[in-house]
Amino acid sequence: MYVYLIPSGPCCFLFRAGAAATLERVRRAFPEHDSELPPQSGSPERRPLRIGLEQAPSTISVTEFRAYLESPYLYYVQSVLRRRSAGWIEPELDPRAFGTFAHEVLRILGSPELCGCEDESRLRGALLAELDRCARVRFGAAARQAVRLQVEKLRSRLTRVACWQARQAAQGWRVKAAEFQAEERELEGMRVRGIIDRVDFNERTGQWRIVDYKTGDKVEEPAKVHFKAGRFRDLQLPLYFWLYESQHRSALANVQLGYISVSKQESTELFRHYPLSDADFELALQCAREVVAGIRGGKFDELPRNAPLDRSLASLCGFDLLSAQDLEEDESEEEGDE
Repeated sequence: MYVYLIPSGPCCFLFRAGAAATLERVRRAFPEHDSELPPQSGSPERRPLRIGLEQAPSTISVTEFRAYLESPYLYYVQSVLRRRSAGWIEPELDPRAFGTFAHEVLRILGSPELCGCEDESRLRGALLAELDRCARVRFGAAARQAVRLQVEKLRSRLTRVACWQARQAAQGWRVKAAEFQAEERELEGMRVRGIIDRVDFNERTGQWRIVDYKTGDKVEEPAKVHFKAGRFRDLQLPLYFWLYESQHRSALANVQLGYISVSKQESTELFRHYPLSDADFELALQCAREVVAGIRGGKFDELPRNAPLDRSLASLCGFDLLSAQDLEEDESEEEGDE
């Protein structure tokens, strides 16, 4: 006897709601990709967390500090157990893939021919030519229409980057390194690794910049990203500085940290400065030590406050398709219809 498992769609009760709520549920149940799923606002269902006795990793990347600060349990699933979503062929690039693609193109600004170029048209031509080359290599001639639109969206943003980069060069700034692989450094028994998007130097003022490209549609101020509601949420820029200064200690007495915004926001100034005092830097390092101590001590029992975009990871954390807020909105809408 054979049993065939037939995939089923969402239960019909899911769509028993007002018109607006039903349309929203359809969009959420059948997204084009995970990034279109809005974060569920309800609390995760509490369930016993399965945490084993696996050996803690010996290294940690700078970006993994943020993952642990967001949710020790998610860090455990992704970085200790190495669980990843199987995924599927996407009709377009998700935000992370779009950012990776943009970084591939922007790397050319660190080349000897362009690192100090003040000619906007030359910079623009080089960036757009590199965009076309990377698109051919990565997507081929049969790229989906949605991906082609994303390439054109990036083309518009790179034009603004070329204009800004030319002004920076005229002020004395030079790109000293792009996609810089920092030397690993030990912190409380773990090796910390990181790749810095870009390091700039101003030949007139002697000032340095350690920066990270941000390609989201909206780029928040780095101070707000790193520290919110009385605690650190991210340690990226302080740890990049910490890694880089171990090799260039004397050169970094005068340094700026920040983001370069490659977003859809119309702005002539793309650099977002992150003011970091010596005291705040020490607090950030202390937070990093506490993260390492938590990992080495097996403290992974804290769930995320918001559901991950990846639905399989969200399910592991107890988030369902519908949240408590959804149900409250449905009740109020149905009362209005009556």
